[in-house]
Amino acid sequence: MDPVASGRRLLTAGGRAWNDQALPRLTDLVLAGEGVARLRAWTAQDLTGTVLEIGSGSGRSWKHFGPAVTQILAVEPSDTAWAQAEQLATELGLSVERVSTDAAHLPVPDDSVDHAVSMFALCTIPDVAGALAEIARTLRPGGSFRFLEHGRATSTGGHALQRLIEPVWKPVAGGCHLTRSPEELVRSAGLEIVHVRQLGTLAVSPWSYLRRGEARKLAP
Repeated sequence: MDPVASGRRLLTAGGRAWNDQALPRLTDLVLAGEGVARLRAWTAQDLTGTVLEIGSGSGRSWKHFGPAVTQILAVEPSDTAWAQAEQLATELGLSVERVSTDAAHLPVPDDSVDHAVSMFALCTIPDVAGALAEIARTLRPGGSFRFLEHGRATSTGGHALQRLIEPVWKPVAGGCHLTRSPEELVRSAGLEIVHVRQLGTLAVSPWSYLRRGEARKLAP
């Protein structure tokens, strides 16, 4: 037996178990607090019609969707998180369909979605530009994209710390980037920013620079 090959297989298996099983549960636990719930409710207020959510996780944001939301199209790569989400959708009596595991490739018609939502997802999506292009494509003209994300620090020192930590952080956090700027990414997708509010931090940490924003798809 080749000990090096065996070690690599064990590391690979351990990495898969972490990313597929442990990390989705840990992330859900970290984002389960009352403070985050209030931010989710604030982001989801007044949504109507068909809502596309990328990185839906266990469905925690759905509790804050009002009765005017008639259909939820969910994009979630983790089967572990989706199993929890399905159970919650049943408990809440919601019409939810998992349309894709890859936000950069959506089997959703052009101009068919009333609103799109992303909460703590843009940091991790590998092809984030492709995902935002898909959001822009599927939104109806005038439709809104709501986002609640962490990202690049607003201070020079905070940004420097993020850049230092990010190479170590990404492998253990499922590819989570600390230095992405959500608003810049949204603008690059051709969506018009309506407003962005810096929320400060929930804690003093490199991953807690939060912002909540809304963008719209312009009519042709």
